Amino acid sequence: MAVNMMPASTYTSMVNAKQTTANPLAVAMVKSFSFLQQKLDRPGRTHVTLVNQAIGELRRSSNSALYLLDPFVGQLCQGVLWADLDWKNCNHYYHPKLEKGMWLFSNAARECSLYYTSATKLWRAGYRSQAMILLGASSHLVQDVCVPFHTIPHLILGHRVFEEYAEIHAERFLSGDSLGGPDGVSSLEDSVKDNALFSSAFLPSLLSEGVPAYDAVLLAIVPQALKSTIALFTRFIADAS
Repeated sequence: MAVNMMPASTYTSMVNAKQTTANPLAVAMVKSFSFLQQKLDRPGRTHVTLVNQAIGELRRSSNSALYLLDPFVGQLCQGVLWADLDWKNCNHYYHPKLEKGMWLFSNAARECSLYYTSATKLWRAGYRSQAMILLGASSHLVQDVCVPFHTIPHLILGHRVFEEYAEIHAERFLSGDSLGGPDGVSSLEDSVKDNALFSSAFLPSLLSEGVPAYDAVLLAIVPQALKSTIALFTRFIADAS
């Protein structure tokens, strides 16, 4: 299978275009106050673990088309980490009832859809590696909204501590029977909304109980994040074919 290589300048322009979805005032604010980056989620192994686990389960499936993703695990992992760099993680929030992100920024549903749409177009055009980077970024958004702290439109104490705990313990909560077909919703944005609605139900216990609630919450949200990642990859193969 021939894989085209997109000129670096073209790919850079495409990536820069993705970074214009947030309000310019909000972007300027975060760039001016870089300490905010430390208060938000950082690139971490939990996202990479979920991607690798999803690909592993797809390898064991009976759908031969899913093997198309197998050579691109490195690019998927590159994209899932790239999604958090610079100020982009400010766009990774989604309040399921208000249908908005954090402050003046874009939101997870919008960003996920933008990355996914670009990935589909690139794949069809033969730019497979670049498509997989953006698909990885799209999967990051699907996973992020499974975290209850990502379902409110502002920063809150406990977010960073919870995600640091998840970095260490998430693998304990991965299920071996998460493989399934597409999630059945009409659009990718609806998938993000559904995940946000699901995970937001666990926020009260995290806020009231703190660390003692972490394991029970992770037991629910980690398998959901894995199932959603598998559904995203399955959807992509169908849409990009």
